[in-house]
Amino acid sequence: MVANSGRWCWPPLAVILGVAACGSDDEPSEVALRAQAVLDETRVLSDQVRDVEDLLVQRCMTDAGFTVMPPTPEALPDGAGHDSGVSPTVEIAQRDGYALSTLVSATGEPDEDSAWSKLGEAEVAAHTLAMFGPEDAQIEYRTEEVTVSISREGCSGEVRRALYGDMDEYVRLSWIAGNEVHSATSANVDSNKQWRDSLAEWSTCMTESGYPGLRHPSDAFEAAAQLYETNTETNDAMAHELNIAQADAGCAEQTGLNHAFRAARAAANEQALVTYEGDLVAWREHLVSAAERAGELLDGQ
Repeated sequence: MVANSGRWCWPPLAVILGVAACGSDDEPSEVALRAQAVLDETRVLSDQVRDVEDLLVQRCMTDAGFTVMPPTPEALPDGAGHDSGVSPTVEIAQRDGYALSTLVSATGEPDEDSAWSKLGEAEVAAHTLAMFGPEDAQIEYRTEEVTVSISREGCSGEVRRALYGDMDEYVRLSWIAGNEVHSATSANVDSNKQWRDSLAEWSTCMTESGYPGLRHPSDAFEAAAQLYETNTETNDAMAHELNIAQADAGCAEQTGLNHAFRAARAAANEQALVTYEGDLVAWREHLVSAAERAGELLDGQ
């Protein structure tokens, strides 16, 4: 469900778990608090069910005669300082920059000596077919912006169908909880005047610091990331990365950018939670049923 273009990507802004209302007392609304509690619960349930799903898929593949599995992708560490806002703090920028050297070291080459890497093309194709079924056996969920598709057949499709039941509803609700709430929040942030004004001031500050043409801190991150693609000497790239990150952090501190982001994000997050409360409740119910079926499937083996 997720495509990787192979390019450096700005780390997605973390969903703020605390919500604040737009009212004068800055207290979150009852609906937003309720929806946030449901969203938090679905994250825990989803992780639990996914663990069982992975076990069942692997067992299905083993039963089908496939004992060699592809390596599990390792999650890359987040860049430093991005949890609290869109720019690193001055202290973190001085010490770590964007922590891109950590990201670079984590993106190693595939292990050519692994059993998976030694499989021939025909064996990999057979494994893929057993895992996901034919390419045209897909379940799709369409929005105005994207088309989401997952396998209907193969071990992956069979296990998900056993766990989640209504696959069309599974795709729709999982996409809403995992993506549309975040997208709606981001869109609401982008329309916030205080945030847009702070971004303009930050961009002017970056130009004055010797980095013109940057409209958003993600542009600064991308500029630093590209240094590792164009420089053969990692130390040189690290030095330039620190300079960009420190300018970013200094301008963010000067313009109050991170504060403006947090304020805009809190209000925007509440709007999104209120909008999608019904879908989040439905997703929780879907996951509760899936968790019950997961226990039954494990007990029956």
